[in-house]
Amino acid sequence: MTTPKLRFKEFDGDWAESKLQDCIDSIDSGWSPQCESYPADENEWAVLKTTSVDWDGFKANFNKKLPSNLEARFEIEVKPSDILVTRAGPTERVGVVAVVPQTVSSKLMISDKLIRLKANHDNNPEFLGISLSSAKCQNQLQSKTSGLAKSQTNISQKILSDVSLMTPAKEEQSKIATFLSAVDEKISQLTQKHELLSQYKQGMMQQLFSQQIRFKADDGGEFGEWEKTTLGKVVNFQNGKRVPLSESDRQKRQGEYRYYGASGVIDHIDDYIFDGQYILIGEDGANIITRSSPLAFIVEGQFWVNNHAHIFQSKNGSNVFLAAYLESLNYEKFN
Repeated sequence: MTTPKLRFKEFDGDWAESKLQDCIDSIDSGWSPQCESYPADENEWAVLKTTSVDWDGFKANFNKKLPSNLEARFEIEVKPSDILVTRAGPTERVGVVAVVPQTVSSKLMISDKLIRLKANHDNNPEFLGISLSSAKCQNQLQSKTSGLAKSQTNISQKILSDVSLMTPAKEEQSKIATFLSAVDEKISQLTQKHELLSQYKQGMMQQLFSQQIRFKADDGGEFGEWEKTTLGKVVNFQNGKRVPLSESDRQKRQGEYRYYGASGVIDHIDDYIFDGQYILIGEDGANIITRSSPLAFIVEGQFWVNNHAHIFQSKNGSNVFLAAYLESLNYEKFN
């Protein structure tokens, strides 16, 4: 029996350590027939993909339409408050948890790569979902996954049922779940705002660097014309100082200094090569096409760089301006 250090003041009862199997009414998996390659319309039946269960929440549109020659299985249709857990896939995608929201009307079935839990009367499903997402529960699951490779691992219903977690009375569970849901909603709103601002920034960069928009000088006058040049003439490359380290070498040298690759920090080690403000631009990798993270970016302080990122400094101009300009360009033709 124990209690958390931080809790709502109206609660003072002990938390009990329980097995997940004691907190649920049922646990099952679904069905994976050969489906269409596209998602179902609103009134059509579909089978959920494992990617429908994400740390960001349940994504109902990540599904595949059930072919018209197959009958739906009503017993595996997801319902609001169902707790879904991914049971098979790459290591980082096994044990992912999401709770089906009240707004889902369904006609969606779980696949055999998903495990579904239904909370019993004494437990709040949202709280159980939050608990299963905690480091304590995730460590238990990850320590018991099986599979021949990290790309194909799985957990069984038995392993999931045996997970140990701490549970207070249902009233306190509900209070915690409501509070954290409100935090998630705020995060979602801020994320949407960030995405809109990022789109706005990209649009402004395109207009600024194509000179569709020009700023005035402080005295109201015009700035001079832009000069066409090459990158090699305006920067000092430092690529010759880069040193790649293997993963095994880095494991032996863990420390406080950032170790950069093509798309950002990939590790921390015990020493640095560079000290100051530099521009890094990814030399290779999928990010040249996907641009899921910045390709050209500023790095400051003390750090190490491997041979998958070019590193340089502006000779006379602004590193920040140059990094922003380089980030605005399309590099697909060079890949």
